[in-house]
Amino acid sequence: MSRFIRKLFAQVLTGAACALPLALGADVQAQPGPAPLSLAGGSAGAPGGGAARPMTSKELHRHLARGAGWIRIFEGTGTRHGTGWVLDREKKLMVTNDHVVAGKDEVWVTFPIWKDGKLVTAEAGYKDAPKVKATVIDRDGNRDLALLKVDSIPEGMHELKLAASEPDEGDEVRMIGGFTNGGDGLVWGAVTGVVRACGPQDTNPDRKFRPVPVREVLSDARSNGGNSGAPVVNSAGEVVAVHFAWKPWANGVARHVSVIELKAFLQTARPLVEPTTAEQYQTRARRRLAAGRTDAAIADTSAALAKEPKLVAAMVVRGQAHLAKRDAPAAIADFTDALKLEPGNYDLLVARGKAHRAAKNNADAIRDFAAAIETDPAKEAAYNERGLTHYFGGQFADAEADFGRALDAEPKDAVLWANRADARARQGKFDGAATDWAKAADLAPADAFYHDRLGFALKMQSKYDAAIKAGQRAADLSGGAPLYLGNLAETQRSAGKHADAVASFTKTLDAWKALEAGGVKPLPAVLAGYYAGRASARAALQQHKEAVDDLTRALDLTDRKNGLYFAQRAAALEALGEKGAAAADRETAAKLGGAAPTPGAKPKPDADGFVGTWVGTYAVNGVRVTEVVTLRADGTFEATVTATGFNGTERLKETGTWSATKTKLTLTGKKIGTVTRTYERTDDEVTLDLEEYGIVVTFAKKK
Repeated sequence: MSRFIRKLFAQVLTGAACALPLALGADVQAQPGPAPLSLAGGSAGAPGGGAARPMTSKELHRHLARGAGWIRIFEGTGTRHGTGWVLDREKKLMVTNDHVVAGKDEVWVTFPIWKDGKLVTAEAGYKDAPKVKATVIDRDGNRDLALLKVDSIPEGMHELKLAASEPDEGDEVRMIGGFTNGGDGLVWGAVTGVVRACGPQDTNPDRKFRPVPVREVLSDARSNGGNSGAPVVNSAGEVVAVHFAWKPWANGVARHVSVIELKAFLQTARPLVEPTTAEQYQTRARRRLAAGRTDAAIADTSAALAKEPKLVAAMVVRGQAHLAKRDAPAAIADFTDALKLEPGNYDLLVARGKAHRAAKNNADAIRDFAAAIETDPAKEAAYNERGLTHYFGGQFADAEADFGRALDAEPKDAVLWANRADARARQGKFDGAATDWAKAADLAPADAFYHDRLGFALKMQSKYDAAIKAGQRAADLSGGAPLYLGNLAETQRSAGKHADAVASFTKTLDAWKALEAGGVKPLPAVLAGYYAGRASARAALQQHKEAVDDLTRALDLTDRKNGLYFAQRAAALEALGEKGAAAADRETAAKLGGAAPTPGAKPKPDADGFVGTWVGTYAVNGVRVTEVVTLRADGTFEATVTATGFNGTERLKETGTWSATKTKLTLTGKKIGTVTRTYERTDDEVTLDLEEYGIVVTFAKKK
């Protein structure tokens, strides 16, 4: 399952972009182009092709402002900022960072405004300024560079010339920032510094290793987030690097991508602006697919195939694009055509198998994976994909076996260990699952996901100290992501460490508030669960007034329909001596099915109330799951489970029998076996505890 969800999960938590790193040599030369205009309107270089003349500080800033653009991405109520600069005025090309345009195909650029001959620097002055649309042509996540094509460039703007080489240590450099990010309401801030060193760097700003080291220019320029993508120029106004990060933890070192890397990137990216050959169309299609531009990728591959009908690489990319659009039949057709030209191709068999799985042709999928295995039994991909097919079909033992074979072929792949851990956990084999997740965490020690899942498996074995340690590690690695903090809090509460749980629940809620301020709104039921969890821990610490406050918030978030929360608040009110209010809450809880009207009593079973169709939606490790369950009066059920993640959508249909006691709902299916859930129910909602995932899910009764 992890192969299916990991990329999406990482994006949710970290906002990371998806891009294919390029690995061209560092000696690639720049593409020739027209010289930029100087402030006086002539060539920026000296007459006769001599060395470019140095500019004054004021001239440099004006020169940069005439070549820069303020990039903005509007997301909900928030805005992401960055800087770009004009590479080619005639072709309307600009350069920025990949992380500035991460996850976007189109962004907006606002160019500088001059009034009475002076540059407008007040942000308020740009409130009604024109926004020009820019399309991402190509991107390189490893180098953190992106090439844009804007719809238009205003008069008075000029392109910036690339320097012949990167700067030397001790050289002065300057850049400009479209947004100062200092809360001062200003734009187009000047940033200067001195070069400290130049050389290859094998880690990115998050201190994670790059697939290919990148040459960087390090300086002491004190930049900020609004400078991302800014041109870094020498005293002659020539671009020597592109700014992308500042390291406050390392004495304020600013990091810039060297012009050497920029030229290497542009050698591949510039031909994609107006492709002419089948290979160029195919290359652009692959880039567009990586950026999520499926329709554009399909158009480009079709153009490539029109020029070269037997170009297998284009068939593959088009098939992948169709699969990304959930058009599995079209993907199967493309992969089948490719296999006619290259029969027995391992990768094509695996690709078609995945398409068959997406089309619910599991038998055909397994045949393709088996054929790939027969072609090359030493590779892990077909074993893993066949294991995923078994997993999504509810055949967890078969999935476990295939994931094990994949591990025999590739024992250093953390994802494969996590896949087998998922399969083992679904069978209740939490000891083995913990071993596998621990191995995944060893192989990818900076990945919070594996530590979090290890904590879950240890918690299910009541190994609380180890579970808390793993959960804390996940929370730390994620930078305090609310999902991981919440899981840690629940583990601490289960372990009886209530003071620690209160602290972690508080951090969780604060983290969600911070996300809300940025336009990311959590589901009310999720927040309610955290408030109720903190209330439970506070009640154990005899902090009953605070528990009442938390439970009141939880009830407000759930429209006061959760009987369990009323019952919990009644107990806290009773402890405070507020007997009348406690009695009223107990009565409400009893009506909602959450508790009986008197302390210690148990709810009356109401199995008949379950008859009908129930719909629940939730997220498990980044995969969005929707369950539609129909419970019939004759004791049988029918269910459809739909899981949507990075690689598409999987559906599982199940039938079987069901029964209900006073507190437990039990389903026995042909594929899932017997599953028992603790529940709380009202007339139109039932809340189930999915303990193996550490979440609570509310199902609504379909009218």
